[in-house]
Amino acid sequence: MIGVGHLGQYHVEKYAALPEVDLIGVYDVDPSRRDEIALRHQTRSFRRLNDLLREVAAVSVAAPTTAHYEITAACLEQGVDVLVEKPITDSSATAKALVDLADKMGRLLQVGHIERFNPAFQTLLPHLESPFFFEAYRWSQWPKRNLDVDVIFDLMIHDIDLALQLFPEKKVSHIEALGSSLSGSGVDAAEARVRFADNSHALFSVSRLSHRAERLLRVHQDKGIFHVDLLSQRIVCSSPGEPLKEIPLQETPEKDALSRELSAFASASLSRTSPLVSAADGLRAIGLAEQIRNAMMLAGV
Repeated sequence: MIGVGHLGQYHVEKYAALPEVDLIGVYDVDPSRRDEIALRHQTRSFRRLNDLLREVAAVSVAAPTTAHYEITAACLEQGVDVLVEKPITDSSATAKALVDLADKMGRLLQVGHIERFNPAFQTLLPHLESPFFFEAYRWSQWPKRNLDVDVIFDLMIHDIDLALQLFPEKKVSHIEALGSSLSGSGVDAAEARVRFADNSHALFSVSRLSHRAERLLRVHQDKGIFHVDLLSQRIVCSSPGEPLKEIPLQETPEKDALSRELSAFASASLSRTSPLVSAADGLRAIGLAEQIRNAMMLAGV
């Protein structure tokens, strides 16, 4: 595990519980933090990144986004499979470089778009038939972390990835975006509407200044609207003239999305199969996020 801050500590906890994983150790630039986490989970604390890389087959990277490229590239060059937290990097250029490097080295590179492993989203997918409008509302309280990136790369990137799964291969024809900053550390609240070439739409609303956390999706198709609460993992379908219908979640032994994500990464690494969330997926999400940010700048935000 590389980076054992707020999010990385949970990766370590989940990996320690996975039977298919041998947790070799942790690395962090903060010596006291890495020692604390290593002691808590009875694993090794590595003082140098290269020492860790010589002993492992795969790593998770949960460092600040601005460090993703440098760390992930170092891991891939040492022949190690990588799960890097979202967003893959802080730019399309560096994301594309990682995609190319992973391909050159024959290594797996999975991106931590955790909502793909949310049981509610996975339950939703088989019910969809040509959706034409995707709405996403993601609000959180002030995080005191992830402030190296704006709210588009911090929160909206989750729903951008989900929208691109529902509208694969569709070209963007128009983007409108607005945002505001109250913290002085970049845009903290934003809305964006993306129209695709076939006239399907995606609407994104994000804020890290809310008084409470919400993660809601609405997906429109001809037969009705699916209302998805990603936090409570509840899905309801509404259709004109019909009573509300609750969609039961798929039967699964594990509803914790992070455990599902890390287990899938370990399985892909062991079996040498493509990960559910590929580096190319991470690159596409970054590309649309940058388009939204550019549209916001053109709007004078």
